[in-house]
Amino acid sequence: EDTMRNVADYLNNPQILQSIKKIMESNEALKHEMEAIRREQVAEWAAKIVDSTPERGGMRLMATQTDRRPDFIKDLAFAVRSRSKNIVLVIGSINDGKPTLTVALGDDIVAQGVNAGVVVREAAKAINGGGGGQPFLATAGGKNPDGIQAAIDKAVELIVEQVK
Repeated sequence: EDTMRNVADYLNNPQILQSIKKIMESNEALKHEMEAIRREQVAEWAAKIVDSTPERGGMRLMATQTDRRPDFIKDLAFAVRSRSKNIVLVIGSINDGKPTLTVALGDDIVAQGVNAGVVVREAAKAINGGGGGQPFLATAGGKNPDGIQAAIDKAVELIVEQVK
């Protein structure tokens, strides 16, 4: 009974179940709103990346490090791929002390025989990790955040060597 009274006091409402239901509904609405904002951000970033990345040697190469979460980076990779057939996107990130490397390749780059999975597996050695994926999109996780820039550099080097 004391617990229920404490909960009612905390919620500032004697109708505990009603209050909890209202909180849960509000939480669900906020989740949907946040997801819509995230989708907008992904679309904006993808457009900026493609528009601001000059074409050199038959490809548009963007290599960077960010603190964005892996799910955002994956969505970004798909969005960028849909906007450019000759894009090469190499993104390193560190979240909660763990490094992640993502490589996304446009269809024209994959058609030249470049495989994101192979690139990621080799580059992930710099972060004491491993990974894989599809020829067009692959990710790797590791244990050495200090090696993330070396992993990015290695991925770029491997891709540039293969693009004709």
